[in-house]
Amino acid sequence: MKITLEECKQAIIEYSSKDPQVIASYLFGSILTDITVAEDIDIAFLLQGEDSVNGFQSSIKIDAGLCQLTGKDHFDVVILNNAPAAFRYDIITNGQLIFCCDEKQRQEFESLVCREYSGFKHYLEYYDDYLQKRMSKDNQKAVFNREIVFQRVNRAEMSLKKLSQLKEISEANFVVNSHNIALTEHYLRVGVDSLVDLSNHIIAVQGLGRPGSSREIGNILGQANIIPMDFIKKCIELIKLRDRLTHLYWEVEPAEVFEVLQKELSNITSFLNYLLQHVENQSAQ
Repeated sequence: MKITLEECKQAIIEYSSKDPQVIASYLFGSILTDITVAEDIDIAFLLQGEDSVNGFQSSIKIDAGLCQLTGKDHFDVVILNNAPAAFRYDIITNGQLIFCCDEKQRQEFESLVCREYSGFKHYLEYYDDYLQKRMSKDNQKAVFNREIVFQRVNRAEMSLKKLSQLKEISEANFVVNSHNIALTEHYLRVGVDSLVDLSNHIIAVQGLGRPGSSREIGNILGQANIIPMDFIKKCIELIKLRDRLTHLYWEVEPAEVFEVLQKELSNITSFLNYLLQHVENQSAQ
């Protein structure tokens, strides 16, 4: 069943205004260019509460609600909270905002999306550059850039050394000293950033995929057997930590920084060792 653009907008507004979990709704895709009728309708929702965590179940619930209102069989529903960085950025920049019940939360979310995409965009260009090299007529087997590997490993090892020294400070002295907190946050960012950079170099050179966000890196590394399957979650959590320290630094309390310092250095070390082992194995072939 086809519906007009205006009918679609009214259905989105009606549904969104009745669902307390919906913060904002966006239309995107072909319906915005075909103003008469459309069969495939793409709608994105920014959610709060438990619905923002379980994207798949939330999308099914919203799809059913919209179908009941319109008589259509299906809507293509995207939950923005869990969408890849590049996809989220495309929706908020090229889509059309249809409903919003909380301007402050929406603006904060859109600002976060723009910052994350800005930080990740150069990786997407990096993947595309290596893809073109692999597809070129004079295609040769891609090899790791030794300078990039050395620089990233060196920065990661230097950060781990500094963090190990900071780890020896007692919690009572640590949390009251802003210098210790700032240094720890800095070296955590640099350490994990170095591993993210090295991971992206490996993924791009070997053509293992094209992550939509930095958090998808762990899944790609696991699928390629570069890191063990039981380490994927730890890898993703480290990247989430890096993202928070970079984009939501004001939310991170000194006590949390100290706890991370005590618990996560072994995971950062393991992450580095897995990547190094893979590079060495591939270089020896």
